[in-house]
Formats: sequence, structure tokens, C-alpha cells
Amino acid sequence: MIKELEQKGYCKFKEVFPKKFIYELKIKCLEIAEGLSVELREKYKSQGSLVQLLDYPCFSKIIAESRLFDCFIKLGFKDTVFSSGYLISKPAGGPPLFWHQDWWGWDHPYSYTSNIAQFFVMIYLQDTHRENGCLRVIPGSHRKKYEPLSSLNAHSDELSEYRNPLSIQFQELNQEESVEVSMGDVIFGDARLLHGAYGNYSTEERSLLTLWYHPNYFDLPASIRATIWRLHNGIIEGVDTPINEGGISNWPEEDKLLLTTLIPRVEKDAPLKWNRIPNW
Repeated sequence: MIKELEQKGYCKFKEVFPKKFIYELKIKCLEIAEGLSVELREKYKSQGSLVQLLDYPCFSKIIAESRLFDCFIKLGFKDTVFSSGYLISKPAGGPPLFWHQDWWGWDHPYSYTSNIAQFFVMIYLQDTHRENGCLRVIPGSHRKKYEPLSSLNAHSDELSEYRNPLSIQFQELNQEESVEVSMGDVIFGDARLLHGAYGNYSTEERSLLTLWYHPNYFDLPASIRATIWRLHNGIIEGVDTPINEGGISNWPEEDKLLLTTLIPRVEKDAPLKWNRIPNW
């Protein structure tokens, strides 16, 4: 699996969670999605929603879930910490998610090495395929320039609001792969990987949780660790959905305890400037 992750930028572990576990998680997530305002849905029309998980203590158990860490061990990861995550829920009829990559440390030389400084864990809450908006990726784009998208700015309000459906960042591209999953599968991906999602052309909501982790944390450069700490604590500019004041510090003690070993430590070094545009 680690070779696939290193070479393609993503891999899939099958049947990590029992269907009952995912179904119960889905009920909670749909409750949250149904409570979102029309304004927020329009603001994140391309994503469907972008709910910051650190605002909801109920997600502590999935963030610290041992079955995920069993997968981390199989990938050879150690000292893994958690920074943030989102509920991304696309309603029926929702448009495609724009092509983008999520790494923010491109000003540091470490970003151009084979080392993984940040990876996503995607847990889809139903069987997911092209019709209802599964993940799509450009394999290998985490380690080299992909020319059709190399000079475009992602994570803009224009893209999130789906103002220009004809933009190349919504189109199907020659080298893309679709990543379909069955309920209970988990997708792991390098944060530098170019990815997006198809539109949801089904009649039901398509939901997933995206969790952001950092493996081999104590091997990372100090400035990257300092940025991770600020990201986790919601004191950095450039994040799509800021954490509400206090974040995890406002959680009940029993939920905070679950994340004790996963929280980035305080770092005194200067953080990196937030930069999501690579310079290959």
C-alpha cells in the first residue's frame, strides 16, 4: 500500500469499518448537513458543505479511531498527529468539486521531496461512484507538475460558488482516475495530489468525512510543525473554514482525552507562510 501511496499519491483500504458503524456515523452527519443555512450551501456549492469537525466534539471518536491507526501502521507511519477535518456533504444535483491540491507548505524545500508531510483520510458514508460524486484524481500529480492545471488558482470563492461551470477546474481530464468505494472503505491520499469529485447526479445526499493527519511528525522541519500547530488551533489565515473560537479547548474532557496523543505540540519556531501554489 505504501508504494501505491508514494507512486500514485493515493491508496484504498477495503472494509476498514463495518457498515453499521458507517451508517450510524452517516445519521449524525446528515443531521448536521440538514441544519446548514442556504447561504452556507451556496457559499460552498461546489463542495456541497465544508463543516469544520473541530467545532463538533462528537467526531472525537472517529478522529482517534484505532482502525485508522492500524492502517497508519501498515503504511509505516509513526508519531501521527491530527490537525483538522471536514464534513463535505454534496446534496442531490450538486455540481462537481473543482480540481485542487491541499498542501500549504510549498515555500519549503521539504515539499518537493518524496516525504509525506500531510495526508487525507476520506471516509465516504455510502457506496460512492461516478453517478453520486466519487473522488477523482490525477495519479502522480503530487510529485510533478500537471500542465493543464499548473498555473490556476484553486480554493477561490469563484470556484466554491461554481460561478463558471466551463472552467477547466470542473472538467474531465485525460489522465484522471475515478476512485469508487463501498461503504466501509477508506481512501488515503497525499495532500499534494490533484483531486476533485464528480457531480452528484443521484437523488440522495452524498457525504464524506475528510480527516487531515501528519505522519512522522517529529521528523518534519520545525517551521512545518509550527504551522501544523497553528492550523490545529485555528490561528492561521488562509484556511477555508476557520475553527470557532476555542476549538477543541471547548470540548468536554472525555472527548479531549481521546485526542491527547494526537494533538500537535506547541512549537516556538516561526511558521511557514501559507502557500498552496507549487513552484515545480
